[in-house]
Amino acid sequence: MNKRASVAVTDHALMRYIERVMGIDLQHIRDEIAAKVSPLYVGVREQSVVVDGFRFVIADGHVATVHDASTNVSKTGFRIAYERERKFRR
Repeated sequence: MNKRASVAVTDHALMRYIERVMGIDLQHIRDEIAAKVSPLYVGVREQSVVVDGFRFVIADGHVATVHDASTNVSKTGFRIAYERERKFRR
């Protein structure tokens, strides 16, 4: 009996699928996030801000990830989130 190989789906492929196949406007969502977070961003290298019950993790001026507001993000968490986001932007 042949077992079929499975594949993993990257975050990049997931985002393109949502955008291109499902027709969801990701730029609109990016703009919405930036509008919520920008007024609270003070320009430091690593920061997190809480808006509407969610913690937005900012690293080097980029929102790198979003958590529930109760999540405490360590300095290591900032770096990991930023490195993942940086790879995605390539």
